[in-house]
Amino acid sequence: MAHRDSGKFHAKHGTLTSTAAEVADAAARLPQVDRVTPGVIKQTRGGRRWLKFIWTQVGWQVKVGGDRAVQTLFIYTKQRHSTKTSLEKSFAH
Repeated sequence: MAHRDSGKFHAKHGTLTSTAAEVADAAARLPQVDRVTPGVIKQTRGGRRWLKFIWTQVGWQVKVGGDRAVQTLFIYTKQRHSTKTSLEKSFAH
């Protein structure tokens, strides 16, 4: 598990799964992203890596699957389309 605690990362706990850390780090590098907050980690059986984007009033709620866990990230941005496209591209590599 990775830990993030500075810059654009905000949370009482900053624990991230390795897959979620990739997405969170990519989001933090984007100039249009104001803040990244890690959410709940749920254990799963594992399987392929995936992203699910849900738009909210303040940005994206992103569910990140992989590494035998699913983690929710909250990515605060006003530029919804460019943020989603950039994260999808970085996750595909």
